[in-house]
Amino acid sequence: MEADTLLREIVEYCRKAGVAESTFGRFAVNDGKFVNRLRDGGRITTATAERVRSFISSDARPAGRAGRRFLIEPSTAARPPVARPNPHEPPAHVGRNFRFFDNRQKYQLFVSTCSEKSVVAQRVAMELVNIHPTPPAVRV
Repeated sequence: MEADTLLREIVEYCRKAGVAESTFGRFAVNDGKFVNRLRDGGRITTATAERVRSFISSDARPAGRAGRRFLIEPSTAARPPVARPNPHEPPAHVGRNFRFFDNRQKYQLFVSTCSEKSVVAQRVAMELVNIHPTPPAVRV
């Protein structure tokens, strides 16, 4: 019976605070599935029930959420400045890997239509001679 009352308290707190039940479980007892387990009839210890009640009571006052943020604010000080590319310079990699990707598409089409392993192996060997990708681009 205590689990039912605790579950009602948790659901009521989540509605008032605007917090998902999984988020509540993660913050209160470090278990995102806590509320679902409790709802499905899972047993909890008295220590866990006390942790949940103390979390609700310490955070349930009107100004309670001001000290604890449920959403993480992005930090602008920790981010290094992003170097902007020059719009007049063409990218250096244009067309460099086109042959590799074109051959890969041909190979994928061939493999999906042919089931003979020896023919597939011969085709792979033939294509590997023509391509010169930088590692780790090819796995055989």
